[in-house]
Amino acid sequence: HLLMAVWLGFIGSFGFVTNLLTVLVFWCFKSLRTPFHLYLGGIALSDLLVAALGSPFAVASAVGERWLFGRAVCVWYAFVNYFLSIVSIVTMATMSFSRYWVIIRPQSAPRLDTVYGACVVNALAWCYSFFWTIMPVLGWSRFTQVAAMTVCSLDWDHHTPLSKSYIPVAFLTCLFLPLGVIIFSVFKTTMHLRRVTFLYLVPNEVRAGRKTTRITLVMAGCWLVAWLPYACMALVIAAGGRVSPTVEVLATKFAKTSYIVNTIIYLVMEKE
Repeated sequence: HLLMAVWLGFIGSFGFVTNLLTVLVFWCFKSLRTPFHLYLGGIALSDLLVAALGSPFAVASAVGERWLFGRAVCVWYAFVNYFLSIVSIVTMATMSFSRYWVIIRPQSAPRLDTVYGACVVNALAWCYSFFWTIMPVLGWSRFTQVAAMTVCSLDWDHHTPLSKSYIPVAFLTCLFLPLGVIIFSVFKTTMHLRRVTFLYLVPNEVRAGRKTTRITLVMAGCWLVAWLPYACMALVIAAGGRVSPTVEVLATKFAKTSYIVNTIIYLVMEKE
């Protein structure tokens, strides 16, 4: 529990500082207020909110070796973490699809490649994520204590008809669908850029398109690596299997790395 508290404290502190700096950079420098950077800023904002609103409760409960804050805060904590995690992957999906559409069909949606268009798409991604996250609060499944009773999350082990119906829908709409959109968009964009390079030789446009595609792909890949152990654990539990408390805790804590990795990707891959 002490090691988990130290780990969560590091993740929370590092994630808060780096994502706050990222958001401030996007806000302060007008040259970065482009549609693509607005998507990155939206993801950084969601990671910042997770670090600020979730980490203190997780650290305190890890030190106390149990959830310390009651049922209402448990539901709020689980909602915030679940909601903002979905926001990240859904925003990556909308970012990759909008880049695909702008690059391949620039004349069909000119407003999509504007600051206003990016803001609207970002808002839709947050609304979509909110819809699927609020369902457990309203009674379609539920949030409860998990991971050795030290944190709260979706109750994968709640085998009522409502809960059993929500889990496959959640995986489809909040994991498989966004990942499918990302894979489709990245593949189609990459093929188009290769064809354009061969036929028309437009290096500046190609370089810009390749950069945004690479960043999207790396971010989605890192998000998937961070959350894949947790997703596998959840599927095992939902199917009626048993997972040891140690594995459950490790999978839950490892998923938290998704909140800090994006800022590292920005630093390495985005020279601006």
